[in-house]
Amino acid sequence: MNIIMVIALIFILAVYVSNRTAAKANGNLLLGVTLPSQALNDKAVNGIVKKYRLAHSLNTIAFLALTVPVLFMYEYLSLLLIYLLLWISALFYLNQIIFNKYFSELYALKRKNEWWAGTQNIISVDTEVSRLKNTFMLSGNWFAFPFVMSMLPIIYAATESPRVSFWVTAIAGMTTVIFYFLIYLVINKIRTKTYSENTKINLALNHVFKREWSRCLVVLAVISSCFFAAMLFILRGNEFTPFINAIIMVFAFLIIFVPVIISYNKIRDVRNKILLLENETVYTDDDQFWQGGLYNNPNDSNTFVEKRAGYGLTVNIASRGGKILIASIIPAVILWLGLAVYLLPLDFGTVILNISKQTATINAPWNRFAFSADEIRDVSLTYNFPAAGRVNRVSHGRIISGISNVTGYGESNVFVFRGNAPYIVIKLESGRIFLNGSTREETAAFYSELRALLPSR
Repeated sequence: MNIIMVIALIFILAVYVSNRTAAKANGNLLLGVTLPSQALNDKAVNGIVKKYRLAHSLNTIAFLALTVPVLFMYEYLSLLLIYLLLWISALFYLNQIIFNKYFSELYALKRKNEWWAGTQNIISVDTEVSRLKNTFMLSGNWFAFPFVMSMLPIIYAATESPRVSFWVTAIAGMTTVIFYFLIYLVINKIRTKTYSENTKINLALNHVFKREWSRCLVVLAVISSCFFAAMLFILRGNEFTPFINAIIMVFAFLIIFVPVIISYNKIRDVRNKILLLENETVYTDDDQFWQGGLYNNPNDSNTFVEKRAGYGLTVNIASRGGKILIASIIPAVILWLGLAVYLLPLDFGTVILNISKQTATINAPWNRFAFSADEIRDVSLTYNFPAAGRVNRVSHGRIISGISNVTGYGESNVFVFRGNAPYIVIKLESGRIFLNGSTREETAAFYSELRALLPSR
């Protein structure tokens, strides 16, 4: 059992124990809801708690089973990183879904029975509308960064490479940013939509609509421009397998789909809340700020508050510090995925030898090297690959690619599959190249092609 598996199991156990505490009364708190003492033993309340415990137990069992694939990915770090990110994200997401479901059931039961504990507040539509009145659409200046970022691939393609794939990637990046900007302009011109007879409500809801969609479009433009720039970097010197292409397409779909869903849900939730408040006065206490399983209180300036379920502190996502912390998750996820994409060619890439017009070109993950037949002094085979220290190379799992300090040979260009003897040693005027294929047959074919370049003796 590898260390990643052990960490995953400990992590699930910690989440399980933390979630179980929510099902036990902590003073007047149960499932994050404040209840009077007489309600804690209510039959309907106990029924909700039992359903919550069962749901979390089943969720824990499911995620324990989902740790098994980790055992088969240990040699493929790129896949392991992607899988762990999806696994952790799904665990947290479903954890929040379960908690919010039964929190909402208990909170609805509390409101129905008017089980108010502690200070009782009144939320009116005017309070909410006044809070939203300063919600404006983002400025178009926010598109400056993605426009500049999308220009970089075009400049690179124009100056460094005639390859069609480079131009397609570069133009796709620029086109995507322009497309998002055009949608932004369209949304900016949308006339005020009528939701209510109250003008203030209409104004507030239209502000929220434009604000959230403009924010979504800016986020999409930034992510897309960075994605296509990264793709161009990845394409440099790499040949992709269909599997890697499929992974990239899935990732591209997710970076478009997720921000749209988040924005849509936020607009819908705000609209439904405001229209509900218009028709009735809602009595509440601090429980309202814990709906969704997260603490979201714009009236509280504290960044951290004590958890209502589990141990330790949690973030007030409505505070300034909380927004910064939540926003910091995005670059962390991008870096994580960037590392996984970087490692994909090393896990699933290959080494290709092309010979054309007396020039040999070696294409390997993240590296390319070309030399002429006139430079070759000898081509031989060895079954023992010497130790190779890092100089300017990438390596992981199957492949070593780039310049390495090879024992007995000094700095050499190395393009080899680990533990896959024999290895071809190409002696040049300027140094040596170590090369092999993914199979013995491929290595033999490389060897024959290279020997054919040697001058006749």
